Amino acid sequence: MKWEAIKDKTDKELKDIAMHLYNNTIFTNFHLKPHELTMHFYPLLFGGPRPPFDDKDDNNDIGKLRANRIWKILDEDEEKRAYSEDYLGSIGMVYEFLGKELPTCVNGKPIFTSCFMVNHGDTEKIFEFHKTYKELREKTDNF
Repeated sequence: MKWEAIKDKTDKELKDIAMHLYNNTIFTNFHLKPHELTMHFYPLLFGGPRPPFDDKDDNNDIGKLRANRIWKILDEDEEKRAYSEDYLGSIGMVYEFLGKELPTCVNGKPIFTSCFMVNHGDTEKIFEFHKTYKELREKTDNF
């Protein structure tokens, strides 16, 4: 698998995301604390290799052994750099539309089995569009 940076979206797509964010129809990583991310966006939990675990405590944990072996394979290869820097480094926002969550929740927040990602540059544009949309909505809603 080739790990690449997340591609740019069009301004129309970003404006649509900003509008949904204002209208509270999407849930993002900005609604969470950093350690909660994989509890609510399951694809991130299983989406790629993680740095090696300290396996001194439990050598019988299959998940740790598997993750360590995958990381060792990547470590011998250029893919580790591409995964860490190009792919992970480009993620600016993770989101999913409300209504696609599982029927259960964690700490009152939804859990998703799918998600979308936006790069850092596009995330900044989304918040600029969000600000503009908010100003327009406040003007028209308070006529």
